[in-house]
Amino acid sequence: MPHYDLPKFKTLTYIKTRTSPDDGKGFNELRFEDKAGKEQVFIRSQKRYDLRARGSMYETCGGNRQEVIGVRSDNQPGGNLAVTVGGNYDLHIKDSHFVGIDGKLNESVKGDVVEDYQANLSTIVGAKTELNAREITLEALTKISLKVGGNCIMIDPSGITIAGTITKINSGGFAAGTGNPAFDDALDAEPADTGEPGYLDRPRSGGGGGRRRRNLRSQHYIAPPRPGEDPRITAMRGTLANSEQGRHALEVYDRYGVSSSFRPGEGSTFDPGDNNMNINPAQTPDRQALGFVHEMNHAEEHHEGTSGDIENQTRDEYVDAMVDEESEGVVRSIEARDELIESGHESAAETSYPLQDEYHTAYDQGVADARAANPNISDADAAAAGRAAGRQRVEDGFRNGEVETSNSGESYPDYYGNAWDGAHPAGGGTP
Repeated sequence: MPHYDLPKFKTLTYIKTRTSPDDGKGFNELRFEDKAGKEQVFIRSQKRYDLRARGSMYETCGGNRQEVIGVRSDNQPGGNLAVTVGGNYDLHIKDSHFVGIDGKLNESVKGDVVEDYQANLSTIVGAKTELNAREITLEALTKISLKVGGNCIMIDPSGITIAGTITKINSGGFAAGTGNPAFDDALDAEPADTGEPGYLDRPRSGGGGGRRRRNLRSQHYIAPPRPGEDPRITAMRGTLANSEQGRHALEVYDRYGVSSSFRPGEGSTFDPGDNNMNINPAQTPDRQALGFVHEMNHAEEHHEGTSGDIENQTRDEYVDAMVDEESEGVVRSIEARDELIESGHESAAETSYPLQDEYHTAYDQGVADARAANPNISDADAAAAGRAAGRQRVEDGFRNGEVETSNSGESYPDYYGNAWDGAHPAGGGTP
């Protein structure tokens, strides 16, 4: 290599080697600058830099330390950092600690976690917070407050205060359960070169691709069987426990005390008159379980007072309400089927529902559109956009006559329109 210009760089001592074959750009360098006030040790690697200590390594920096990983000319994220510690990892910061993450944060701890905050703790979440545990205990010295708008519940040493525009007990819908979020496991770091010739030509792992993604499994309470419960219903509890829609259907079944039967030749139905669900005994267990989900949608609409009212609604109001109810029941069965398959209950894939493929196509497009509109959207929000698109597609299909009833072959708008007409014969007046 040519020397640096002399006498301009007379205080430099260096070893500098060119890339072979020489491309005129690549080089490795070890350089010492000994000029007073400008002292520096400079190490440059054209491609890879390995440092290996057989024993302990100690590093003391008397001033500031700056580290940049993955420099790209377009200022986009580039390189990765992987650290593997065989023993303990201790970090003591004597002033403040600032962390900024532009992407996601995944933390997995196999042992206990203890956090000690000796002052205030403030947490702001821009979307939704979910906490799932076997048991949760909250204790405050002076007060616990739960507040949404002008409604609140306050607990203090003097008692419990509930303030709300309307207070509902055993009515007003169901709370959503926690989901099963996707989790990306950490990668182990790749060890440094051992110094053996040809080491870098061998296959290696760690510090690069191959990250494992898995879905965490939330814990959910499932009510025990009722006294004298049909074993087929008890078996459905075990199946539907693996599905969010299935768990919701079980909550409806138990909250409203719906009875069940397996009468042949009647299909799967819900009769609001005697609060009974009939399941077709000729169907497979998976089909019966998913039919359970569908019929409990009808039960929920009835008990919550949102089902169509053939006596007191206009024809259009009644048809709209019932078509919405039917399409929602199919959507819930489709989603329960997908959730069971995802949880490992593969036999659920043998069942199918009207507009199932259309739902999935709309779901995928909804997710793609949401990510295109917001590249930083969370997986949960993207999935919610997909479900909304799929649900709308199924509802549209029911409204435009793509789906026919199994008993009469009519479209659902015609079926419920004719039912309303039968309840309001000509000259009988309208509500």
